[in-house]
Amino acid sequence: MEPLRKQVTLNRRAALAGMALTAFAPLGCLKHFGGKEEPPQQAPAPQGRIVSTWDKRVVYAPDAYHGGAVIPGLVGRVYLFGPDMAVPYIGDGELKLDLWDGTQRGDSLPKQMEHYIIAPDVLKQFAKKDGFGDGYSIFYPWASCRQDVKQVYIALLYTSAKGEKYFHQSGNFAVDHTETVERIQKGMSIHNPALQASGRRGGDRAGPSRPLTHPLR
Repeated sequence: MEPLRKQVTLNRRAALAGMALTAFAPLGCLKHFGGKEEPPQQAPAPQGRIVSTWDKRVVYAPDAYHGGAVIPGLVGRVYLFGPDMAVPYIGDGELKLDLWDGTQRGDSLPKQMEHYIIAPDVLKQFAKKDGFGDGYSIFYPWASCRQDVKQVYIALLYTSAKGEKYFHQSGNFAVDHTETVERIQKGMSIHNPALQASGRRGGDRAGPSRPLTHPLR
């Protein structure tokens, strides 16, 4: 079960994208059969794993989907591993990503800010090898970026062509808004109304999910 509020699908001109899947449906329940109780039937463990690393800095890149307008985002690397957990590989499935505001504000709970879906054919366009091996270099467009968001985490769900699901959640990490501050001070253009009104609560809710269709150029 995906507790996502809205769905968005990315296309080739958009920049990447988001997903949050915080819980799955119950795996089973006790049943009576022939006077005996059967134990819960658990789904088989995934034969692989997905991991990610993210840079804490908010960076800016031109978005072809919006006429080359410069937009804020986060940069990360995503890796898929098979059963041996040894060598990362390029898969054949789709990737969902959700960005959550994990800033501590009294007793408030984390809030979902962005949700993106990267289709299988699009995800392959993000494939790139580094010193660690095959993986995906992701630019996650952060349309609702605000300077009062001090900490975030990203949840990822990879679904293979066979329906296997691998879930991963990054740790809560501090956000570095240095480049945002510098761009505003220099009067540079930023295609993000939320940054001009960072005290506004409009970014608390995730907007429609957007499909990621192409890496930002």
